[in-house]
Order: sequence, then C-alpha cells, then structure tokens
Amino acid sequence: MFNGKGVVIKYLALTTISLIIFVGCAKRGAPPGGPEDKSPPQILSTIPADGDTLVPLDTKIKVSFDEPIKSNENSVMIYPPIENSFVRFRKNYFELQHKTPLKKNTTYSLILTPIFSDRHGNRIGKTIEIAFSTGNKMDTSRVGGYVLDGETFSTADGVVVAAYSDSAMSSPPLKITFSAEDGSFIIRNLPDGKIWLFAGIGAGNELNWRKAEKIAISDGAISLPTKEKKFLVLAANDSTPPKIISTSAPDSFTIRIKLSERTIIDSVCATLGKNIWLDPADSTSILARQKDIVQGKSFTLKICDFAYNCTTKTITVPEDAGNDTLPPKPLFRKKETILPFETPKLVFSEPFHSKIFAEIDGKIIEIDTNRTAPNTMEILFPSDLSAGEKVLVILDSLCDDFGNCTSDTISFTKSKEKFGDILVSGISKCQNPLIFLRTMNGKNIRLGGEKNKFSATVPGGKYTLWQICDENGDGRWTAGKFSTGNFKYSEAMKFFEDTVYIRPGWETEVRW
Repeated sequence: MFNGKGVVIKYLALTTISLIIFVGCAKRGAPPGGPEDKSPPQILSTIPADGDTLVPLDTKIKVSFDEPIKSNENSVMIYPPIENSFVRFRKNYFELQHKTPLKKNTTYSLILTPIFSDRHGNRIGKTIEIAFSTGNKMDTSRVGGYVLDGETFSTADGVVVAAYSDSAMSSPPLKITFSAEDGSFIIRNLPDGKIWLFAGIGAGNELNWRKAEKIAISDGAISLPTKEKKFLVLAANDSTPPKIISTSAPDSFTIRIKLSERTIIDSVCATLGKNIWLDPADSTSILARQKDIVQGKSFTLKICDFAYNCTTKTITVPEDAGNDTLPPKPLFRKKETILPFETPKLVFSEPFHSKIFAEIDGKIIEIDTNRTAPNTMEILFPSDLSAGEKVLVILDSLCDDFGNCTSDTISFTKSKEKFGDILVSGISKCQNPLIFLRTMNGKNIRLGGEKNKFSATVPGGKYTLWQICDENGDGRWTAGKFSTGNFKYSEAMKFFEDTVYIRPGWETEVRW
C-alpha cells in the first residue's frame, strides 16, 4: 500500500534522474507540455443519451470527449444504417449528420469500434454502444458468446460479429459488435424474433463476407430472447475446390495423385475403389492401387476438400512406372506407450498383410486389430495389462501386394501414469454428439459412448470439456459455408462453462 511519503520519495528519485539526463544532454529532454498521453478518449456527453426514447426524427447525433479525437470514418457506425448520413469530426466531438430523417419506432445503436482513438493514436480498444429509440420503448433482447479460432481453439479478439434478420443477408445487419480481448462478444438492443450470426476477419467495412479470410457461421437460426451462449468458430473462407498438381505411377498398379490441398479421400472411392490411402509423407497426395495395370489409362474423379468444395476432373496416368521391390515399412521406430484413452496405430508405407501376434516375457497373449485404411492398423490390447508391462507385437510375413516381404517387432509399454475416470451425461439437442476433453497444452481426448452417456479414463489434471454435433457423421467439426447457391450452417460446437478437474483414482461425473 502506497502512502504519501512513498510517493514523494519515488517522485524525487525520478526527478533527480531526469535532471541528470537533462543536464548531460539537453537536446534529448522530454517534450514540453507534461507527461505523454497514453489514455484513450473518454465520453463526456452524448445526444441522444444512451437509453433515450421518443427521440425526434431530425435529431442531430453528437458525442463529446475529454480530449481531441482522430478523424476516422471507419471508427463510427450506426445500425440500422441511415441513408444519406456521414460523420463530421471536430476537435473534441463528432456529429453524425443525416439528411434522411430517422425511422419511426426504431431502436438505433451508435457504435464506436475498437480503433476509435484520440489524436495521439490511443485507441479505446473495445466496442462502445450508445442506443436510443425513436419510439416509446427500446428493443432489449441480446445475444452473446465467444469467437474462437477453429485451428488453435484460442479465443479471437477484434473480430466483427454481425446479427442479420435472415441467413441470406438480403438486408444490412441489425447490429454489429467486435469481440473483446478474451474473445467474448455481446450484441444488445435487438428485437425479439429470429436472427442469424456471422463473424469474420478481413470482411472489410462493407462486411463483404465472400472476401473474408476467415468466417464463422452460426449453427442455425437463433430465437430471441435467449440466455444461451453461442460459440462462433472461425475457419478459412475456402470456396475453391482442390486442384490436381500431378499424376504419377509409383508402380504398374498404383496411381499417385498430388493435390493442392487435403482432400476427403472417400470422394474418389466411387472411381478408384476402396484400396486408397493417403501418402503418409504428404497428406495432400492420394494413392490408389488397382487390380489392372494403370499406365496410359484415364479416370474421371470427383474430388472434394474438407470444406466440401467439389470438382470433377479427368486424369491420365503416365506410361512410365517404377517397379515396387521394397516390402511395407512401419513409419516409426520408437517405443510406444499404451494409454487407456488412446489406441496405438501402425501406419505403413503401403497396403500390407501380415501374421500378427503379441507376447509378454515370451508368452503369447491375445490382441485384436482393426484396419482403418489399407496401410493402417489399430492394435487393441487387453484392458488388464499391468502398469509398466512390456508387450512385443510381432509382424510375421509382412508383405505387400507384390510379394515383397519382411518381418518386424515393435515394443509397447503400458503407462505407469495414474488415471481418473470421467462420466458425462445430459447431452441434449444433438443427434450425433462427439465429446472431447482438451488438456491445458492443447491435446484433445475423445470420450467413448453414444447418445447421452460418455466416458474416458485419462490422466489426472485440469481439462476443458467440449462437444461437436456431428450432423454429417464424418467424425469431425465441419465449418459453415457462405457462397452463392451453397450456403451451409456450421455444425454446432459447445464448451462446458467450468474447468473440469479429474482426480487420479476417482470418478468425476459431469452433467452438461
């Protein structure tokens, strides 16, 4: 706690240092006029006042400040927009002048955006709203939530959020705001009824969502009034289908297609069959093995990216092809840890078949396997393995389709870490929920279960609990899409409000 004496001593010390600097180099002294201004401008008065009703239709809108302000038309907005209006900046105030009268019985929101600043460039750093009505009452509904980045799951600040009266955006937005430093947003003074929310980065002052770098679309219409928090998740505003970069034949029966971006592999199965896999070294390349020689043949493919931008292209496989003389190769050579919430996965360089068994201290044990792709296999270990127990997985007669064979042994060890259980129930309003725990370092753990009961055994600690409503059943979150003739809502994503703490050796129950 500071007292008067402490403040004086601190001030004298600083003053002494300032004098020494001043005497030693007079030209480098602080500029006259007092300390540097680092504070944003403060509102002194507004016409109309915030919350005023029965405002005359010809009212001149004016906001006064405690210091000179910077002229920047992009820092002041009004919703709904007023025709033939403009902002005139003066020294310590601005006026929003309009030749067209205000509309009757309408709630207006004058918005100062976070970039509004004084003449020294000190920004207000948040959205300030001044609302008034030309009728005898204000619209009082509101909607709020958070804006998140879909890649990092971090909150996104300074993102414009707009509420529209229809999903086609046939009219200007009812209201806008900007997300705060913690990603939160709130739009006030909305009329009751249905609205649609959009958020974006790079949409410009005219809110051209088609040119936005990233866009978030709500998971459906929102009925006001509501207390439910909405999560708007930003994703790349991708409206371009994948491009084929090259086509080659690693061998006489295999096609390799290099694409401009990651692609939904199932989209090409109709033409190339099910013996298809991603190149483990390049996730933008697809390989497909055929029953017949592929050189010189043409194939017509439907190709879709993960934003469901699709195109149909015809490829012709080159005549030249290599010869496959190498056996399948596991793409890791390290000791793997068996965890109760993860299924170990073996990824090979190409499709394979093998005799597989496991042993502990020379004794054969039962294991199950699950083929998730022609070159990928999950290993399902017994649940009663002891902590620290070592399992050898032996791949005998590991061969590809051309008779190139080898053998291999891979070591797995049951983790000694202590775990706790979590049980989640109360999931509603979702036909196909996916439930996840997110660790403090950003790793996601999917819970097992279905419909209304989900569980997992995980290390003790703090977690964020979140869910996806996987409507299309592809096992991941799908972003919304805004393009002419192809509008799609985002799949719903929700977060449990409280941090979940899981205690080792205990069961934690969460009802959503």
